[in-house]
Amino acid sequence: MKGMRPFRKKGSRGKKALVRLAIFSIIVTALLLVFSTAAFATTINVPADQGTIQAAINAATAGDTINVAAGTYNEYLNVNKSVSIVGAGSSLVTINYGGLAGSNNAGVGVSADNVTIQGVTIDGNSLGTPRYGLKYSNVTGGTVSDVVVQNAYRSGFDIIGVTGATLSDIQSLNNGGHGIALTDCNNVTVTNITTSGNGWASVSVATWGHYSPLGTSGIVFSGSNTFGGIFQLEEGDYNNQSVPPAGNAIITYSTNPADGADVTVQASDFGYAVHGPQDDAPTQNRTVFTETLGDAQAMLAACSASGCGHFTGADMYIESLTDATQLYISSGGSIQAAIDAASAGDTINIAAGTYAGANVDKAVTITGVSGAIINSGPLYGGGGWFECDSHEKDYGFQILGPGGSGATISNLRFETVSFPVYGRGADDVTISGNTLINPLQGITNNAVGTSGSRWLVTGNDIQDLRADNGGGIGVMIFDYAGGVVQDNIITGNTITGTLHVNSCESGGYEGQAISLYADFRWNSPGATSVSGNQVLNNTINLASDTPAVLGVSGIELTSSKDGATPALPEVPSVITGNTVADNTMDGALAYGLSIIGASGNTITGNTVSNADNGISIAESGDGFDGISYSYNNTVSLNSFINNTVQAAITTGNTGNNTDGNYWSDYAGPGPYLFSGGQDNSPSGPLQVVYLAPTGEVNVGNPVVTAFAADGLSGTLTAQLALSGQTDPANLWNITTWFFDCTVAGNDVSCPTSALPEGIYTATVTVMDGSGNSVTDTGNFNIVDNAPPVTTDDAPSGWQNTDVTVTLTCTDTVSGCASTDWSADNGGGSGTGNTIVVTNEGVTTITYYSTDNVGHVEAPNTTTVSIDKTNPVVVYTGPTGTVYTNLTSITGTVTDASPSSGIDAVTGAVLSLDGGVTYPFSCTVSPSGDIDCPTPGLANGTYAAVISVDDQAGNNGTSGGTFTYAAHGRPDLSPSVVTVYWASLADYVAGNLTVEYSLANNSTGLSAIGVDIVSVTNTNSVVLLTGLPVSVGDIAAGSTGGFTLKYSVPAGTTQFTTNLHATASDPTGTLYNYPPGP
Repeated sequence: MKGMRPFRKKGSRGKKALVRLAIFSIIVTALLLVFSTAAFATTINVPADQGTIQAAINAATAGDTINVAAGTYNEYLNVNKSVSIVGAGSSLVTINYGGLAGSNNAGVGVSADNVTIQGVTIDGNSLGTPRYGLKYSNVTGGTVSDVVVQNAYRSGFDIIGVTGATLSDIQSLNNGGHGIALTDCNNVTVTNITTSGNGWASVSVATWGHYSPLGTSGIVFSGSNTFGGIFQLEEGDYNNQSVPPAGNAIITYSTNPADGADVTVQASDFGYAVHGPQDDAPTQNRTVFTETLGDAQAMLAACSASGCGHFTGADMYIESLTDATQLYISSGGSIQAAIDAASAGDTINIAAGTYAGANVDKAVTITGVSGAIINSGPLYGGGGWFECDSHEKDYGFQILGPGGSGATISNLRFETVSFPVYGRGADDVTISGNTLINPLQGITNNAVGTSGSRWLVTGNDIQDLRADNGGGIGVMIFDYAGGVVQDNIITGNTITGTLHVNSCESGGYEGQAISLYADFRWNSPGATSVSGNQVLNNTINLASDTPAVLGVSGIELTSSKDGATPALPEVPSVITGNTVADNTMDGALAYGLSIIGASGNTITGNTVSNADNGISIAESGDGFDGISYSYNNTVSLNSFINNTVQAAITTGNTGNNTDGNYWSDYAGPGPYLFSGGQDNSPSGPLQVVYLAPTGEVNVGNPVVTAFAADGLSGTLTAQLALSGQTDPANLWNITTWFFDCTVAGNDVSCPTSALPEGIYTATVTVMDGSGNSVTDTGNFNIVDNAPPVTTDDAPSGWQNTDVTVTLTCTDTVSGCASTDWSADNGGGSGTGNTIVVTNEGVTTITYYSTDNVGHVEAPNTTTVSIDKTNPVVVYTGPTGTVYTNLTSITGTVTDASPSSGIDAVTGAVLSLDGGVTYPFSCTVSPSGDIDCPTPGLANGTYAAVISVDDQAGNNGTSGGTFTYAAHGRPDLSPSVVTVYWASLADYVAGNLTVEYSLANNSTGLSAIGVDIVSVTNTNSVVLLTGLPVSVGDIAAGSTGGFTLKYSVPAGTTQFTTNLHATASDPTGTLYNYPPGP
C-alpha cells in the first residue's frame, strides 16, 4: 500500500536499519532537540520589527512585550491589550503626542488589564490635545515605572477606577492639571515620585463616582518622594454634590500603614492636613497635606483671604497627621469647624490672630498662644436682658452639656465679647490662664436645670466689666431651673479695673466680681443645691464708673429673692457648705463680701479693704418663694481694713460665728457690735492656733504645725518649746527641747529631731515685729510600738561576678541596734550591714534587725544568683560547599551546673558574614539543640558564628565556614535515546515513539521537579503524549529520561520537534528551558 512503512518488531535486525535511517532523518534533519518559545509570549522590537509603537501594539497578543529603542516617537498610543511596553529608559525614549487627535483623549491611553509602561518620557508639548498624559481607565492591574510625563494640557498621570496598580520611580512635570490624579482607585502603590511645576495639585486623590464606581481605598505612598506642590484629597459624590460625603465618598488617611486607612502617606513627607469645604461643592470636603505646620498655616491664611486650591476659604482647620488628637487654628481658620471635626479628648491649638468663638459640645481642650484673640462668637439672642442698647451680644465659647462636659478653655484673650465663656449644663470644665477684656459676664457656669459642677476656674485675668441691663459680673456659678451647682473651684484669678455702666442702664442690682448664685425670681425653680464650691486666692480690685446707678461687689453668695416680705414662710437656703478663703478685695466696692440667703458656709482668711461695706449678712425673699435667712456661717480669720461699714448683719440672720477676725478700727476692750446687734469678740490682731500633732505619734521627728495671723505688722517669727516625760519610771523627770520654726503666710512649721518615747507638751510662741507675742499649746505621745524595718539591695536575676548586698535598717523612734544575717550555699553568717556572696548557684540570705528598745523584726529573705561559667557552644552547621536548599544552621549548647539557663530574651544569635554581616535569631530546645533559620540566603561564602548568652550574661561562641551554591540555573541538555514503532498497530497508524535522555551537567546543583511543558512539531506531526510530562528530580551529573509518542502523517520522511521544559534549583527558583519568559 502506498505510503505504508514496513514494520519490524523492536530489536529485530531489519528494524535497526530502519531505525538508524529514522534516527538520522529525525535527529539530523528534524529533531536536533532545539528548545523553542514559540508557544509563549513573544517580544516585538520597535522600530526593528514594527516601525511605530502603536503598530507593535496592534500586532501583539496579550502577554507580549514591546521593546522600544532609544529615539523620539511622534504618536499617541491606544493600549487595549495586556502588553508590556518597555522603553530603553525615560531619558532615551520620548513619545511626543502633543497636537495629535487621540481617540482616548490621552497621549498614552490604557484600557486593558495588567499593562506595563516602563522607561519612557511622555510629552504633550503644552498643546491642547490630547488633554492628558498617561491615562489608565477602569482596569485591573498595571505597572508604571521609570516614566516621565510632562507638558500635558491637563493631568500628567490620570488614573481612574483602577484596582491593584503600582506606580514607581515616576516624574510628573509642568503639566496644566494635577501631577498625579487617582480617582476612585483601590489598592494602588505609589513609590519614589517627583512632581514639579504642575498647574493644580502635585497629587490628587479623589472620590467622584462619575466615570467609575464611587470609592477610594488602599492607596499607599512610600519611598523617597519630592512633592513640588500640594497633595490633596477630594471627598465627595459627583452625583450628590449638595450633601456631605458619606460611605464610600469619605476618604480616611493615616501615616501608619497598620491603620489600614484609605490613603497612607509617610510622616517623613507630610506632618499636617488642612481641611475645608470645596468651592464647587461647599458641602463636600477637601484636604491638603503639608510637610510643616508653618506650611499649613500659610495655606490657611492665603485661602481664607481669597480662596485657593478649590477651598471656599471658610470653615478651615489644620490636623496633625502624626498625632490625630492635635488640631490647629491659625489666621483664617474656624474654631467651630475644628470642634465639629474633633473627638472627645482632642486639643485645638490656637495660634496668634483674631478669631470667632464657637459652640463647644465635646470634651475638647481649646488652648491659645500669646496673641490668640477671640473677639466675636455665636450670637446671644436672649431677648430683653443685656439689650438696653442696640449692640448685639455674643458668646466667645458656649459650652453645651452634656457633650461639652470635660472641655478646657485656656490661654486665650477675649476682647469686648459679651460672654467670653458661658456653660450650659456642663460638668468638669476647666477655664484657665485666659485674659478677658470688658465682658458683660466673664465666665459663667449655668446649670440650666441639670448640673454645672466640678468646674476649675483658675489663673484668669478679667479686666474691666460692663453692664447693659444686666451683667457686670466677672465669674458666676449659678442656676435658675432646679439644677445642682456643686464642687466648683474658683482660684487664683484677678478681676480688676472699672465697671462701665451703659448710659441706658437703670440699675437696681449690683455688679459682682465673683458670684455663687441661686436665682428664684419670677417664680423660677432656682437651684436645688449650690454647695461644696470653693472661692480661693482670688484678687479683686474694682470700682464702678457710675456707682450712683450701679455699684460693684467683691464676692457674693446670693439666693436672689427680691422684695422680701416678712409675712411669707421661711425657705431653707440652697447655698450651703461653700468655702470663700484667702481672697483679697480692694477698691471702691459696694460690698466686699455679701452673704444673702446663704447658710452654713465658711468665710476665712480673706482681706477686704476700702469698701463701702466690708461684709454683709442678710436674708433674701420675694413675693413668690418666701424668705431664706443666712444662718450658721463661719466668718473667721479675715481682715477688714478701712471699710466705711466694716460689717452688718440684719435682724433674723442668727447663729453666724464671726469670732477671730481683724478689724482695723477695733480699739477694745469690749465687744465689737454688728449693726444687727451680733456680738463679735475678736481675740486681737496677733493670734496663733496649735494644729498638730495630736494623740499617738510613731516617729521620733514629728513636725509641729500651727496657724498664725497678724493684721498689723505682718512680720512674724516663731519658736517651739517641747517638754517631755521620757522616763516611765520617773514622771517627775521632765526634759525640755527648743526648736526654731518657720512662718510662711499663716503657716507655722516647727521641725524636730531625735525625740525618744514619751509624753510631750508643745508650746508654739509667735512674735510680731513690735515685740508682742502669743502662745498656744498642744499635746502628743511618741510611742515606739513597731519593730525596725530592714531592706536589702540584692540584685534580681542572675549575676556573673561576686555580689555585695547592703542591708539598711530603719527605725524612726528608738533607732536600730543591730542587724543579723545568715546565708546558705556556704555563705556563712554574721552581724552587720554588708554581705559579700562569691559562690556560684542560688544563695538565700535571711536577715533581721533589733531596735534600741528590744523590738525584733520578723526575718526577711532575699536571694542572690551567680553563674560565672560561659556556656559551651558546638557548631554543627554546614561546611564545605552546600548545593542543597539551606533553611537553617544548627549547633548545640551546654551550660555547666549551676546553670543560669539560656537567656530567654536574647537566646542564641547567628552571625553570617559574607561581605555583609547578617544576624539571625535562633531557638534553643530544652536539650540544648540550637536551630537558626536562615531563609533567603544568596550564593556566596559565609563565616558562621553562633553566639549564646546565658541569663547571667556569660557568652559562648562556635562557628564554621561554608560556601552556599544552591541558587542558579541547573545546566540541562537533552538527547535522543531511541526512536521506534512500539507495535504493529502503531506502525500502521503512524504513531512513532521517541525515548529521550535529559542530562544535568551542573556541578553539585540538582534540578528539581523537571517537567516537559510544551512540544511543537513541523510537517503536521502531532504529539500524542499528554503534557506536562514529569521527568522528576535530576541530581548533578545524572540523567533523567522521558518518552513522547507522535502521530506522523503517511509519507513524512522527517520533522522537527521543539521542546520546552521547566525546572527549579534547590531553593525553589523556577527556570525555563530554553531561557525566556
